[in-house]
Amino acid sequence: MWLRERQCRVLCYSLSSKIFANPESFYDDVVLIDVVSDMAPLAEEIQPESTTTSAVPPTKKLRTLVTSEPAREPTVKMLLETLPELRTGQSLHLSVAARRLREAGLLSKTAASTSLFKRYPAQFQLTPSQKPNNVRYRG
Repeated sequence: MWLRERQCRVLCYSLSSKIFANPESFYDDVVLIDVVSDMAPLAEEIQPESTTTSAVPPTKKLRTLVTSEPAREPTVKMLLETLPELRTGQSLHLSVAARRLREAGLLSKTAASTSLFKRYPAQFQLTPSQKPNNVRYRG
């Protein structure tokens, strides 16, 4: 907060499974990092977005890793893009969420949607706790 008060841009780099709910209130930009099981060569280099208050010099380049495996662990961002009504704080029935996640390729045919949302307890709440049938985004 001290840095933001002094007009500094504050970035957060975190593993997608380790980020807490509502990081946008503390950081200007959040970059979620996925763990890649198969290390592939560096595919491309891209220039960061140019900003006047950026602490990163524009001459530095960001590198992205491309893996040979197309399927990977869905991130919170991917889940929210597939289920946009969760961003507004609405509850969504798990059967609807599971159908859409399967259509988007984020959930396999045999996987349970509850186990997927339980990987992100800080971001998603399953209700009722005993036999959940709804999911809500905590952010």
